[in-house]
Amino acid sequence: MKSAMVIMGHHSCFSAPGRSLIDFLKRVCRIRYVVGILAAHRDADDLRSVIAIHATRAERQPFLLAYIGHGWDDGWYYGKVNKKVWHTLGYDGLERILKERRGPTLVLNDTCRSGSLVERVRAWKEPHEASVIAATSPKGTAMGEMTVDLIKSWREHKTYEPRRREYIPGRAFWERRAGLVHDRHFFPKPA
Repeated sequence: MKSAMVIMGHHSCFSAPGRSLIDFLKRVCRIRYVVGILAAHRDADDLRSVIAIHATRAERQPFLLAYIGHGWDDGWYYGKVNKKVWHTLGYDGLERILKERRGPTLVLNDTCRSGSLVERVRAWKEPHEASVIAATSPKGTAMGEMTVDLIKSWREHKTYEPRRREYIPGRAFWERRAGLVHDRHFFPKPA
């Protein structure tokens, strides 16, 4: 893997795991091109364009796209306009980018209800080169812990195994995966 993009939502709690991932990819995995984006003040068209540009720039090489922030059934909710209206990037727009990309893509979707993207990717007709690791089920809650655990797993040279998380007492959710066949392109070996 030679390039990655890490997008962080508007709350400060999303910055720490995002910055840890950026640091790990740059310093430990020695990935030359890692972009970190604080998405809070970007509109959806701008964010979608930035993702598309960087995905295209990666050409046929594996590309990692990580999002750590708020989410819902239909996409990423990454910031608010005047503390009232959400900035959103819908999964429809993200799917178009993933389907058009000519090379393996791994999406780390560390957000509530992130399993919704997994369900969408699983429904695609083969062949495709997209893989998704989601922090929770389509109706579940996430707290940004998946990114931290993923880094630990990669440090140990292991494929990331989905975990069961309980954030609300009595309600637990399993992380989800799609596109396991593409794992060989990712899960970097630290230098």
